[in-house]
Amino acid sequence: MEGRRSMRDDFLNAWETLELPWRESLELAWQSCAAGTVGVGSVITDSNGAMVARGRNRVYDGRSGTEILRDTPIAHAEMNAFATLSSSLDLTQHTLWSSQQPCPLCAAASVFMHIGSVRFLAADPFFQGVERLPELNPFLAERWPRYDGPTNDDRWAVTAMLLQLSAAASRNPGGSVVIENRKIEPETTGLVEDIVARRLWSDAANKQVAVTGALEIVWPQILDVADRRKQRRHSS
Repeated sequence: MEGRRSMRDDFLNAWETLELPWRESLELAWQSCAAGTVGVGSVITDSNGAMVARGRNRVYDGRSGTEILRDTPIAHAEMNAFATLSSSLDLTQHTLWSSQQPCPLCAAASVFMHIGSVRFLAADPFFQGVERLPELNPFLAERWPRYDGPTNDDRWAVTAMLLQLSAAASRNPGGSVVIENRKIEPETTGLVEDIVARRLWSDAANKQVAVTGALEIVWPQILDVADRRKQRRHSS
């Protein structure tokens, strides 16, 4: 019992020290994950740090709903956040926070929105090299946001990847998403496959608990995977 309480305290302390936009992004990512779609969440903050837009991935959401983008391959978290903002807004001092590295679609949207900064927790093996897009022409170079990511805190990189990979591990466990992630992030991919196989998040998803409730269930495993990932990264 004491060990369980200590682990819970460790999780709550880690969560409370995480910047608020990251907490909101992960909450949105969990909402997507619980709904059976790709677990990615994004928020946009203004120059004062206030959150002015939120979006979650809705690629596999049904057609019913008020969101502009859903049940379409372009219904990414970043796109849904951007879609709530007017063209008249100056976003050059704003920051996009995303639990996962923006794909080329969302990176291009960041350019057209002319947002000042982009931060993300976890890299995506499918989009390595996207940061070289501003080398293509002066327009992209001029409007390319300042990028900050992935995080060096393996706990939250692992957390973001677990949420993002859950749908792929459930819907298409033998598909390219799982295969490519297993090559680059073997520890995290193994854990998400275990979560799906043992249905560790099923109850939490059905009861629509907050992300903290879902993460607390697997926090010991996240810490273990984060430690093994850190050792691998530092030894390579």
